[in-house]
Amino acid sequence: MLKNSNGQHLQLLSTDSYDEILRIEKSGDYGIDEVAFNGRFIAYSDCKETQIFSFDKEQLKLRKLTRKVCIQAGIRKLPSAAFLAIKPTEDGQAEQLILVTKDLVVCTIDLKTCEITQVCNKSTFEQGQTEMRDYDKIVTGAHFNPVSNRLVLAFASSKYFSVIDLGVKNTLYWRLPSLTNQGIPLVFSSDVDKLLVGYDSNRLAIFDLLNRQVHPWTNKNLNAMPKNFLNRYNKFAGAIQLNEHKYILYTSYTFCVLDLTAMVPEAVEMVQNHPSKTSEGKQLVAETWFDNLKLS
Repeated sequence: MLKNSNGQHLQLLSTDSYDEILRIEKSGDYGIDEVAFNGRFIAYSDCKETQIFSFDKEQLKLRKLTRKVCIQAGIRKLPSAAFLAIKPTEDGQAEQLILVTKDLVVCTIDLKTCEITQVCNKSTFEQGQTEMRDYDKIVTGAHFNPVSNRLVLAFASSKYFSVIDLGVKNTLYWRLPSLTNQGIPLVFSSDVDKLLVGYDSNRLAIFDLLNRQVHPWTNKNLNAMPKNFLNRYNKFAGAIQLNEHKYILYTSYTFCVLDLTAMVPEAVEMVQNHPSKTSEGKQLVAETWFDNLKLS
């Protein structure tokens, strides 16, 4: 397990004992913004540059790959990343690092040969739109699905919300519809044919990735969420797809299950109040609250 500690160093911890196995200390005062780790490779980025390491599980040793990648590409350093992800090996191909730079150059790095391949750049996201301003280029959310090989990028300006197929260069797979008054996309989950997006307004939307249209569930339920569902202090923190029709959406305090085949109720049952709202709960840390939740 990799932990980003105070933005200045990375700790690799044992999943059994949580003891520290090794630590990567970064130079400079800039905090770590993005991290990717798959057990064999570690990549991190601050506001200046990106670093890549291979990790030997048996010897518990790190080997820095950044210099080799840069020399092979003829560049001085790897640019700072707005998003990092590692695509697992498949069909005999080595793992790949997916890197989106702050200037919106999307590239893949073969972690065996250290070869960089550019997929697209800023002009791809500008197709059919005006030129992006500096504010428009800020990536507010990202999601990569290694099975479909698609990358979802949300920007400060919602009109550039896009899906990229990493197997097709310099082409948008789909410009996602900008849903009115839904806010900023916070969490994502996808399979080959559907994309779930949770917004900071605590609304949910499903998009049909095969037909490139809003999913019928969204048309029916976008404005029909339960009246007492979450609030402005309790927002989505993540989403996990369980099967074709079910998702778990979790916040800092609790979780819910979304079933696309079930009716959305007018109100949800509050299993237990937040601990700070009870006299007993004020004496408990938030983690113990989960032990008392009624699971369904």
